[in-house]
Amino acid sequence: MRLLGVEYFDITYLVYDEKYCEIVKPIVAEICGSLKPLDLKNDDGCCQDKDVSMGTTLFELYLAVKQFSDLSSKVQGNTSDLCIHGTFHNWFHTTVAQWLDIAWFKAMNRIRRAVQLDTLKPLDDFNKITTSAVDTASIFHQIEIFWNQLSWPEVEGSYSFIAKILDDLCRCTIFYADLMCKKVEEMEKIADEKYHISDELCFAINNIERVAEEMQPISEKLGMNSIIEQLGEKNGPSVADQCRRTLITVMENANENINNKIIDILEKVGLKMRPVIQKLLLEGSETDSEEYGVEKLVKYLDKNLIKLNNKLTPATFDKVFAIIWENASVALRYLINTNIEVKRRPPSFFKQIHQMLQILINFFYPEGPAKVDLVYNSNIQEIEKLIGFYGASSTELILKYYQDRHKVQSQKTIKNSDLGSLTIRAHYCEDIRTLRVELLNARNLKPHDANGQCDPYVKVKLVPKEFFPSAPIFKTKIKKKTLFPLFDEIFSVPLSPDELSTGGIIMFTLKDHDLFGRNDFLGECFLPLESIPFTTSDTKLQDLPQKLLPMTLPKDPNSITLQTLESRQWDRSAAEFVKKERTKMIVSPNAQQ
Repeated sequence: MRLLGVEYFDITYLVYDEKYCEIVKPIVAEICGSLKPLDLKNDDGCCQDKDVSMGTTLFELYLAVKQFSDLSSKVQGNTSDLCIHGTFHNWFHTTVAQWLDIAWFKAMNRIRRAVQLDTLKPLDDFNKITTSAVDTASIFHQIEIFWNQLSWPEVEGSYSFIAKILDDLCRCTIFYADLMCKKVEEMEKIADEKYHISDELCFAINNIERVAEEMQPISEKLGMNSIIEQLGEKNGPSVADQCRRTLITVMENANENINNKIIDILEKVGLKMRPVIQKLLLEGSETDSEEYGVEKLVKYLDKNLIKLNNKLTPATFDKVFAIIWENASVALRYLINTNIEVKRRPPSFFKQIHQMLQILINFFYPEGPAKVDLVYNSNIQEIEKLIGFYGASSTELILKYYQDRHKVQSQKTIKNSDLGSLTIRAHYCEDIRTLRVELLNARNLKPHDANGQCDPYVKVKLVPKEFFPSAPIFKTKIKKKTLFPLFDEIFSVPLSPDELSTGGIIMFTLKDHDLFGRNDFLGECFLPLESIPFTTSDTKLQDLPQKLLPMTLPKDPNSITLQTLESRQWDRSAAEFVKKERTKMIVSPNAQQ
């Protein structure tokens, strides 16, 4: 060529260029026009073999034409008149979507086969994944090779194709996760009645996470950033930003779906463990020692949590740890509710459950919870609330009832108290260990007699009575025909400091005296002992500030405290207390709060 000055390569290339355009182009156009879109949604795994085979052959032809086109760079003369240079890809444009479908179809079949052959045994002692995760990752790599071979020159087409590839890979990842879940479920069907975490489950979770990790860099490997930059140069930055956000959304949705799939698997673990936890909790509650009773449960949880911790990633272990704790709390709540509704257990039973709860909290969080709301979830809060009621003695419940009544009173003011109020003074004389109470007057009482007046008097007692067995009940003189009675009476009660610190309450009960019938109940006021100032016997009552106490009525027939007391059919004192309180609730319409 150098001696004769003849460009043999250029001449030969031009001849073949014309032949490619003359012979190959019409054949490609005919084949592309005859190919039907693959119906992959309704395919049962045996895709249309003829179309797949033809599409695969057509892609091989594309690669051959592309290879010939690439040789045009060696042509010494003008290449603008070449037939296939820079245009041949348009011949195959309508077939690219089918190639991508074929690639996706083959990937799905390979994933299915990889999972079928996977025995869910680790690759070696240092790996926490099995063969199907490696095989699926290699399938992703093959799709990356396919894209590089395609090397589509048109930027808009490249963007649409890469968006489809990413979406298909996301579907492949979800498909793999579903197959892994089904495989583990089939393997666990032959497990014994007492559910235990299997090695296979842990490896399946790790496999799904590994495949999801392989998805993360795939967009960069496919050259997404370069394509977005080219779109920006051609169509402007706003178009590029929109396209970038679209692809990012595709990846984010894939990650979210995978995370949800993993959470579903972990939640199923918790649900399968819950019946075992419930059974062991019930067995533990029937024993005399809460530590011995919960020992089997702790051993069961410890064995399974150790396995999860050894075989899962730290982030996944934290997730399943929280889920197991949640299910343990649900099981404990179920145990309490069942025994409340059916077996009418004594308070000691619920106190033992509370001790078991504390043992479980210390087991799960021995160094204290990092997040209080995680440990004390809604179930634990409800458990402690129920134990606070059903684990309390009847006396403690009665005290709580009076404390709740005092809270209602505290929310009222003298102006909005429709029943009236009571004025008192009180102090505790430390030197003589005596409580002194002065009843001054009552104001704005509601009339209960036909003459528009009433004949009020006040009964004073310390409650609950079990805390103050020797304390007397005081009663003022009856004041005739008045709604503003002046009592001016003083009562003294010997009390030890220990009795004063019990949390007891002074209860003032106002009644309307009836000469021939039952005395009408007007209302009640409450004064906690802890609110009374400490003084000496030298202190005069008139030097102390007056306390104005709004009167109230018991108004909540559905009070959980009353219902708990009412359920204690074996406790006569509790039944009598509830009966008296419910009687107070039956008041005349003109005596509403």
